[in-house]
Amino acid sequence: MLPDISIIDTDDYISRIRHDQDIIKTLKGLALVRLSAPKSKISYRQATIIQSPDRMRLEAYSILGRTEALIISDGNMVGLKLAGRKWIYYDADQFDFSLFYKVIPIRIDTEQLNSFLMGKIPQNVFDNKFKLTADQKDGLLVLYVNHDFRKIVKAKFRLNNGEKLKVEYGDFKSVNQGLYFPLKLELEYMNYSIYVKYDDDIEINDEINQSNYSMNQ
Repeated sequence: MLPDISIIDTDDYISRIRHDQDIIKTLKGLALVRLSAPKSKISYRQATIIQSPDRMRLEAYSILGRTEALIISDGNMVGLKLAGRKWIYYDADQFDFSLFYKVIPIRIDTEQLNSFLMGKIPQNVFDNKFKLTADQKDGLLVLYVNHDFRKIVKAKFRLNNGEKLKVEYGDFKSVNQGLYFPLKLELEYMNYSIYVKYDDDIEINDEINQSNYSMNQ
């Protein structure tokens, strides 16, 4: 039986969800990543070391364990290094994840990628009109919630071009008393998707050695 959304204090509910998201400051762990497009699909293992809101170290490994790609953001600059090639540098506000995977048809900037990989809803969506629901109705922004975890399990919203973007969160793991993190993430746009499945031993809010975000290596 679906919960009765009408009796929920929406403002309070969303405030608590935002509070839970703000608690998550750092993340470290291994993940399976799968990037899918109509005519291509790639999968790889990724070592992920990220710090909110814009520091990242994403290292993609081949099945043989070789580093195939490395993305590092120190908050000001983003470096991209592919196997056997030199570093390419971008200002953080100019970086686009499609520079790494060129078939992605929408821009995903540093902070958006950081938020997605940390299992967060982009903060600015809460400033828009939205509907809190537990059914399958469409809207400008629809947030589907799991009341046991007090977590959003799906967000659907419409972009400026009229197309819909969907983000789903699953396999929630208790990482602290009352705090759950989704080990499974998926972003879908038209026929394109980014799927991430973290290993169970993910580390949340542990101290990060800032040298991980250095591009002098």
